[in-house]
Amino acid sequence: MSLSHSPQTPASPDRRNRHKAEKQQRILDAALSLFQRQSYLETTIEQITESADVGKGTFFSYFSCKEEIIGVFGEMKMEDLQDIAGAGLDRGDGVADVLRSVFAALVEVPGRSRMLCRNLILAHMANASVREHMSERHRLMGKEVISGLIREGQNRGDICPGLDPMAATNAFFLQMLGVLTYFAMDPERDVESLRDAAFDVFWRGIAATPTNITP
Repeated sequence: MSLSHSPQTPASPDRRNRHKAEKQQRILDAALSLFQRQSYLETTIEQITESADVGKGTFFSYFSCKEEIIGVFGEMKMEDLQDIAGAGLDRGDGVADVLRSVFAALVEVPGRSRMLCRNLILAHMANASVREHMSERHRLMGKEVISGLIREGQNRGDICPGLDPMAATNAFFLQMLGVLTYFAMDPERDVESLRDAAFDVFWRGIAATPTNITP
């Protein structure tokens, strides 16, 4: 019997890409887990790599610095919005339901803990490098998803036809930021009730006809 080994089949591009995505996600998850328990400023790359069980060199293969982690997280959330909106419309969901799902998705991860929420908000507000690491393309993607849903609602007669879609889009993101800021500051309020109340107010403000949402 031959003891020679047959040549190893190279990994397919899809497999390599999947492996890279999984490792990047592992580092991202480790960082977010740390941000739930301690200050963003005090969290080091060494702590992140130890938590993710990867070497420092591996970290820098995916992220140029700690700030880029939050930028990439923001980009992923914008891509998620596109998927959620598309899936909802494909199912035949109403525009209000699709917008509510997108709103909930934006709040979900920061709403896991007040410490995480504070860290994400403060990192974006106080650190220009964090903002720079979230590409303008992804910022525009998020706005295009929401403004596209607003236009779809107007076409269906669900949303006020005279409303500027971009103004409504800005109001959508301001409501989301308000929910997260309130949640981060007020230990008595849960993120779900804040989220639902804020979205109900937003929808009432843009709906073409009165709704039956209970205050």
